Amino acid sequence: MSFNMEGKQCQVCKAYLFDDDDVVFCPDCGAPYHRECYDKIGRCFLESFHGTEQQYNEKTQDERQEDEHKKNEEKVNIGLTKCKMCDSEYEDDLIRCPECGTPNATKMGNGYAFFDFLGGVPADADLGEGVTANEAKKFVLSNSHRYIPKFCKMKLGKKISWNWLAFILPGPWMLSRKMYKLGAFFCTLSLVADIFAINFNRIVYENSNAQAAADLYEYFVANIGAFDVATLTLALAGSLISIFAGVISGMFGDYFYRQYTISNIRKIKLEHNNASESNIWRKKGGVNIVAMFIGAFVVMYLPEIIGAFLI
Repeated sequence: MSFNMEGKQCQVCKAYLFDDDDVVFCPDCGAPYHRECYDKIGRCFLESFHGTEQQYNEKTQDERQEDEHKKNEEKVNIGLTKCKMCDSEYEDDLIRCPECGTPNATKMGNGYAFFDFLGGVPADADLGEGVTANEAKKFVLSNSHRYIPKFCKMKLGKKISWNWLAFILPGPWMLSRKMYKLGAFFCTLSLVADIFAINFNRIVYENSNAQAAADLYEYFVANIGAFDVATLTLALAGSLISIFAGVISGMFGDYFYRQYTISNIRKIKLEHNNASESNIWRKKGGVNIVAMFIGAFVVMYLPEIIGAFLI
């Protein structure tokens, strides 16, 4: 009686078996052995698995060997893919870019595969001073598809755009984009504006039970005599400063950011020999969420803290 031993292994020494080897099989599970190996242990090496799902099965073993072979082939055939955001290369079996976290277009479906991080602007388009759209994309990172087209239009002389976040939170937005000096200046303007209005707000809220803005306005009109000239003047100045900061930031915030982006990209290209390394672009560009929250805290709560000591 002849048995086909192709692909089968002795369960003790793990050597492949051949048709002319002296082979024995476990009477319970059918696991193959060299007779010499089986006699050494005197029992089936897989005896503890008998009667369980892990019990030796010729078909199962062959399938596992085939799967292992396929996995090895896949590892050998793993290629590289280029990140659509930071342009760094990485193994295409990864779901996200290990450098910037952008989803791998080949793994995440067509929703990512056809997303344009440049907002329709050609990668080699000059945004000014030799800075390309692709370089700006790597620096801006978050929301690049919004900013790159605006930067492109501003090269033609257009400086005014509109940015709602920059209008509502001028200083914190600038800090989030790492424009620290400009962000600190606008946070200071907002802080001064709120401090100017501290005494006015205190009088209104201490003498009125109104909650809605309309009720507060009605109280103010009916009791305008309760406010001295200095309090009204400072409150008006504070309101004008706050409105001025918001409007200027909302209208020119994108322009400020374009100038900041181009200036820093030029520095990166001059100071670093290998400017293609994505960690350099992320360190200088991208978004700083912590700075944004610190700026928001300063603008929203510091005036109250200062007011507690001044009044």
